[in-house]
Amino acid sequence: MYKTNWGIGHGLKDILEAHKGPFTGQGHKGLYEILTTSWHAQLSLNLAMLGSLTIVVAHHMYSMPPYPYLATDYGTQLSLFTHHIWIGGFLIVGAAAHAAIFMVRDYDPTTRYNDLLDRVLRHRDAIISHLNWACIFLGFHSFGLYIHNDTMSALGRPQDMFSDTAIQLQPVFAQWIQNTHALAPGATAPGATASTNLTWGGGDLVAVGGKVALLPIPLGTIDFLVHHIHAFTIHVTVLILLKGVLFARSSRLIPDKANFGFHFPCDGLGRGGTCQVSAWDHIFLGLFWMYNSISVVIFHFSWKIQSDVWGNVSDQGVVTHITGGNFAQSSITINGWLRDFLWAQASQDPLHVRPIAHAIWDPHFGQPAVEAFTRGGALGPVNIAYSGWLHLQPKWKPSVSWFKNAESRLNYHLSGLFGISSLAWTGHLVHVAIPASRGEYVRWNNFLDVLPHPQGLGPLFTGQWNLYAQNPDSSSHLFGTAQGAGTAILTLLGGFHPQTQSLWLTDIAHHHLAIAFIFLVVDHMYRTNFGIGHSMKDLLDAHIPPGGRLGRGHKGLYDTINNSLHFQLGLALASLGVITSLVAQHMYSLPAYAFIAQDFTTQAALYTHH
Repeated sequence: MYKTNWGIGHGLKDILEAHKGPFTGQGHKGLYEILTTSWHAQLSLNLAMLGSLTIVVAHHMYSMPPYPYLATDYGTQLSLFTHHIWIGGFLIVGAAAHAAIFMVRDYDPTTRYNDLLDRVLRHRDAIISHLNWACIFLGFHSFGLYIHNDTMSALGRPQDMFSDTAIQLQPVFAQWIQNTHALAPGATAPGATASTNLTWGGGDLVAVGGKVALLPIPLGTIDFLVHHIHAFTIHVTVLILLKGVLFARSSRLIPDKANFGFHFPCDGLGRGGTCQVSAWDHIFLGLFWMYNSISVVIFHFSWKIQSDVWGNVSDQGVVTHITGGNFAQSSITINGWLRDFLWAQASQDPLHVRPIAHAIWDPHFGQPAVEAFTRGGALGPVNIAYSGWLHLQPKWKPSVSWFKNAESRLNYHLSGLFGISSLAWTGHLVHVAIPASRGEYVRWNNFLDVLPHPQGLGPLFTGQWNLYAQNPDSSSHLFGTAQGAGTAILTLLGGFHPQTQSLWLTDIAHHHLAIAFIFLVVDHMYRTNFGIGHSMKDLLDAHIPPGGRLGRGHKGLYDTINNSLHFQLGLALASLGVITSLVAQHMYSLPAYAFIAQDFTTQAALYTHH
């Protein structure tokens, strides 16, 4: 498709400049120059595409696992999903960040007129307000359904709740997609009866070593609710990020914003409040909503897959799911999410849940509070205390450059967000991934009295690192003994997976995607918006038979068809009429369904009709 050093193929510049839509003015004219002169513009596109692809990878790791044992290594699977969703989120936010930097530093409004980007910028109020409306609609309706369910549950009226057993809100479009994917091969290619993926549907179960590897994933009322919350959180993230990009150079409050750069703290009180209006601040706020979005995604995935898919398979083929299939009924209320997911098993062992509850929840609730006061600094509490003392010093004047410098503030934003994120990821590995991969429920009551490794840091300092790398599932391993730390909150758990012999939780790191996608783009016959292929006008004008019997042939026919609706309709009716007659003959000779061939009256009616 693209021109090489040998001059084969189409020039990207030509393709972009030919790409004009009915509402986009000059279209992509000048975009080639932007991409060849601005690293930020190019990086922005690459980040957006790679981020989207990473999220696609997250969903393929459990639905199309590359190794048979990977599918039953539930801890690794949870980690892989969480990992790729997080990475995808960061990359997409990064795309917005670099798009905004491009707008501030590399965009030249004097040379860009009436192209696609210019028209988008001139319509930015309409774009943002529509997106805003969509977010408000999705948010209030999605959570409104939940509030309704919690209220009905509290009033003891389950028959009035939205659930699979009361008022159903089935995700019919998603189920239709699942169904077409599950059933399509049987209809289109009877020999290839398997669908592309077992998760689409059908009754097939794949078990490996007595554990469920693959099973259809059923969708119901709860998935309808949660998917609309996904839509809500993702749209809000996009709203914040897009607003930051479209208003990076100017806004009604600060028309000269471009002069302030990518990030600036504020422009004083004179304009009516100018804090958190820089493009950078939109990225910072967008990261919050990215965190919100992926929290819902990871919660949804973790619970649903353990409730409806993963579990043990008996010799008789009976599946016992990890959480006993409780997702569809429990997660239709907010209370259910708390009781049966976040606080699961806490009631049986209330004393042993408290310290870790603080470790998990305090950052969760503390982060917004601290960041509200410190604009994202990880040193928030220190910052508050220090500035409090500072304000009491009568003779002190801030002359330290970093104190006023937005660049350093940027570093604090990042350290805060990455710090919280790292904490969340570490917590996930320690509390979810590693215990789940060993089939253990980790208790918190031995936090202070059991070492993470029975020999502590001794092997590290004496060079006996192999002790850390022993297979924790071997009978002779210290983890299995009374003095062992098999249930310790911070077990190091080195070593190799007993089935795959690969390193625990790093299985996929060894699985480099070694497939290069090669698209052989066959030259289209007709010219598209991208300028590829032959132009219809050129074809018609060149269509002159030898001998001169037809004179100038079809020359001018393109303009006739282009300018006369009746002429065009004449051709279209003739073509469609012929095809309809063909359909009539095909209804009985190649019937579309097995039973339609025996339904003689329908057949006669179809033939007559066509």
